[in-house]
Formats: sequence, C-alpha cells, structure tokens
Amino acid sequence: MKHMKVLMAAVALCSGATQALAQQDADERDPWEKWSISGGAFVADLDNTIRIGGPGVGVEFDLEEALGLKNSQSVFRFDGNYRFGNNNRHRFDFTWFDLSRDATRTLQEEIEVDGIVYPIGTTIDSEFDLAFYNVRYAYSFIKDNRIDFAGSLGLHITQVGLYIDDSAGILGAGGDSVTAPLPVIGARLDVALTEKWYVRSSLEALYLSFDDFSGSLTDIMVAGEYRAWEHFAIGLGFNAVNLKLENDDSMGLGFTGNIESRFAGLMLYGRAMF
Repeated sequence: MKHMKVLMAAVALCSGATQALAQQDADERDPWEKWSISGGAFVADLDNTIRIGGPGVGVEFDLEEALGLKNSQSVFRFDGNYRFGNNNRHRFDFTWFDLSRDATRTLQEEIEVDGIVYPIGTTIDSEFDLAFYNVRYAYSFIKDNRIDFAGSLGLHITQVGLYIDDSAGILGAGGDSVTAPLPVIGARLDVALTEKWYVRSSLEALYLSFDDFSGSLTDIMVAGEYRAWEHFAIGLGFNAVNLKLENDDSMGLGFTGNIESRFAGLMLYGRAMF
C-alpha cells in the first residue's frame, strides 16, 4: 500500500512538472514567423483628381465623374515579409497591387489633357494606370510573445498614368505618366491576442517639398487574423491611402501636373508562414 502511494505521488509530480514545462514553453513561444507570404482580394472605393500640364494650362477634373471610370475595384493583392538578425528583430516587407481601370464615355463636361481640349459630347476612350510597389525595412523595438512594435523606413513606389483618345480619331490622344518613389516613415504594431487570434496594424506617412515638387502620403492598415493551422492564417483587414503629387518636372520625373488619389477598402487574404 505504501508503495502504491509513493507511485501515485511520483506520477502526480511528473504530471505537474510536465504541465509546468509545457506552460513555460507556451509562455516562451515566439509567435512571430520568420517569413510569410499572403495573397487575396482587395476591394477598394476610389476617388482620383488629376491635372496634366502646368498651372493655368491643364484643367483639373475628377476622373471617376468625368471619364466614367468605376468608383470601386476588386483586385489581387500580394504581401510578403522576411525576418532576420538577432531575435529576428529586423524585417523586410513588400506589397504590390494594381488599381488600373479603363472606360468609354461621352463627355458631359469639357476637359483638357496634355494641351488637347475634348468638348462636351465627345466620345472618348480612357485608361488610368495606378499601381503600387511598396518596400520597407522595420526594426522591432519591442518584441515578445504578445507584442511586436516596430519603426519602419520605406519607399512607396507609385505608378500613375492617364491616357485619353477620342473614339472618332479626330482630336488625337493625350496623356502622361509618372513613377514616383516616395520615402516614408512609419510604425507597425502586431498583437497576439491568443495562439489563434492576431491583430496587425501599421501607419506610414510622408510630406516632401523640394523646389516645385511636393508630395504627401498617408497609408493606414489594420487587420485581424485567425491562425487556422500552424502555418496558415486567414485575415480580414482595412487599408486607406491618401496620395498627393504636384510637379512641374523640375526633378526630371517626366510628368507635369497634379495628382490626388484616395482609396480605402477591405482586404480578404490567406497567409502562409514559416
């Protein structure tokens, strides 16, 4: 009987030690992946205003209202990140998506593009290119098994272009494009609520003025993720971007005019991580 009591006590002690070690491993678990890639749908509402030509030369107009471009767009979006260094505190991120659209419309108002005046009643074909290639480096100032808070430096590389042609081929085609690599600073905060549920958020901003060029940008993102399996999560998020560019080509960007692009929308995506 005494031997049975000793055996039961030993089993209880081993069980308690195993549970304590398991809890310690859980507490020390690093929930932040070494690298990940995600892809999914980005459904955005858009509002864009543009002027091609110097002040007093081109006419500023709303693209969606004047040209009949769609106010919303559903596109594929790709994101990726890679961690490295001591305790994986260093990180590179990449984002790509393309919100380009085209339309055919009979003008309800006169517009001027690249020195060509398109009068009311003209049927025109238009194409508006808007693509983003964003790269950034981040360093985690706070990183434990619950919170990852990081500061970031990056480039928002924006491709913007407008091309217009009258369907009759009488007035000719007009348009211009620009690729603008805009430096941004920001911060990112990821929170592991549980082993399955995560909240991810980021904020990036820029204001730059040089000679006759000026640019500003804000990019806000917040998302919730559910880690359905060890190496795969499903996420739903919100992203809002406000971009303004004005240039007289003094910086050699190949574009003269003014662009204001605003969009906000939902992201539904899957993330693979290791």
